[in-house]
Amino acid sequence: MRGDASLFSAIVIAMVFIIAISTIYYYLAGLNAYQSRLFSSLSSIASGLNANVWFMPDGSTINVYSDRSLGVLGVIVYTSSGVSYLNTSTGGGVITYISPSNPLDISTILPSNIINEILGGRAYLGVLMSNGILYTYRYTQSSSVVNNGFSDLWASPLIAIARSMPDLIYSSPGIYWISGDEASGSVRVTFARNLVIGSDVTLYTADPTPKWTWIFVWPGGLALYRIEASGGIGVSRIIIADTVEIDGVLTSKGLGGAGNILYTYIYYPGPQNCDMLSIYGDLANGGTIASAGGGGTGALVRNVAGTLYCRGLGGGSASLFGYTAPGGWAAGYGRPIDGTTIDYNAFIKMLMISPYQLATLSLYGAGGGSGGSGDNGYYTWNDGGPGGRGGGGIVIICNKLILNNGIIDASGESGGTPSSSNGGGGGGGGAGAIFIYCNSIEGSGIIRAVGGQGGSGNGYGGKGGKGGDGWAVIVASSISPGITIDVGNGYKLIVSVS
Repeated sequence: MRGDASLFSAIVIAMVFIIAISTIYYYLAGLNAYQSRLFSSLSSIASGLNANVWFMPDGSTINVYSDRSLGVLGVIVYTSSGVSYLNTSTGGGVITYISPSNPLDISTILPSNIINEILGGRAYLGVLMSNGILYTYRYTQSSSVVNNGFSDLWASPLIAIARSMPDLIYSSPGIYWISGDEASGSVRVTFARNLVIGSDVTLYTADPTPKWTWIFVWPGGLALYRIEASGGIGVSRIIIADTVEIDGVLTSKGLGGAGNILYTYIYYPGPQNCDMLSIYGDLANGGTIASAGGGGTGALVRNVAGTLYCRGLGGGSASLFGYTAPGGWAAGYGRPIDGTTIDYNAFIKMLMISPYQLATLSLYGAGGGSGGSGDNGYYTWNDGGPGGRGGGGIVIICNKLILNNGIIDASGESGGTPSSSNGGGGGGGGAGAIFIYCNSIEGSGIIRAVGGQGGSGNGYGGKGGKGGDGWAVIVASSISPGITIDVGNGYKLIVSVS
């Protein structure tokens, strides 16, 4: 169940879209003239939410009717034990279309034995439409029941499935991570009846253990390694549960873009090899939400030749929906540039995009650039501070979220300090994004997505640049005033749904 992310992810984002769109519609209308130009686009999207869709049994099949043209993106059949049937098109497109003159005969998609289970009241039917709504149907002896509006959102099939799954409880102090679904891609889904994270527990959304990958070695005395998470690069974790209770920490720190670390073999008299890196272009791993900081400059102190400088590496850039936030770069012996959050228009477009497209989108920060190498002595390998890895994405869909001084963190990692004398500090990783869609958010705690700090230089080495800050979108019927949301200079949207 946890690794089957194709249609589940689409349904998750559909639910996200349903909750947010009605309130965002009015929210954007009140913004300045530049932003309100988006209003007409939202109006066309919101009109699709008013579609009337209904189901009618007809002998051995079920017909699905609509008062306007809609695409069918997926079909799910589920019971109290979980999902029994999934159907989605290859590549995430439309399976078929329905319109007032062309109803959908469900037997063209579902096998007869599955339809019999639905008509016998032993299974439930869900149809995900292109307007972002999952229309659900169940049959009883007295009546047929259709859930297709906002009022029954929290009794949705997703929550029903989650309630049929085992609890995930992390109570013993320690560091843990969610694993076992690495092959499912960057967007991963976890179902649990209840997720409980104890007070002395840190739970990562995937395996954060650093994994070093050799990139290249230049014979003249230069080596570069990528530092990524063992659980994957650019991981977004979607958690669906009835109740999520966090006393400790739920984090995706380090599960975004990979950082890197530079080594040079310094000898005297001889060439300085750092500038050779310029021929390789952007060496840091990019992201989608925030770019990363550049590495600090390393210093090579010579009694005869004076001081030579080894420029740090640039941080990874961020790119989303055609918008780009360049990675922080290092210039000569000056302070490196910080990373930034991607353009606000990308944030707005994310709220407007087709739900099914968002199902395959991983939202994470870029990796920081290595600091320039320092000088531990002649004929030795010298390092710069490692660039911090970016933060991954966290999406929580639940009935109730409880924070007991707990933390939800999608921040970027801070850059490292070099071991070599006079090495530059690594650039901080860019932050990822947090989306929370729960009926209620209770207690007190912190929801955070900020860029990692630049690492300190060693001796004469310069400090690394800071990573860009992230996003947070919080949608709930009730939100405790004890909840603090920190995205630094990034973007956040808090929506109260009645």
